Amino acid sequence: MEGMAAGLPMIVTDAGGNAELVKDGERGYVVAPERPDALAQAMLRTIADPARARRMGEAARRFVEKELTLERMIDGHDRLYRRLVPGARAAKVA
Repeated sequence: MEGMAAGLPMIVTDAGGNAELVKDGERGYVVAPERPDALAQAMLRTIADPARARRMGEAARRFVEKELTLERMIDGHDRLYRRLVPGARAAKVA
């Protein structure tokens, strides 16, 4: 997420939540885990086309600005906790 926030095109393995953050071909490249050849190819594609890499980095930054805000994170956690704890009320924030 930090790289995306910095406007960089991402090259990640399809592990954990990486593929949810980095839409392959849009905000960077997602490659299969334990495939160093695929990782190298993604790096070479990124280096070979700086204009596309720049567009991917810009798309990554826009995604972070829109989808990964503190407000959205708080709202998501609040909704999750309310589903898990029936009858829970929101705490008042000072």
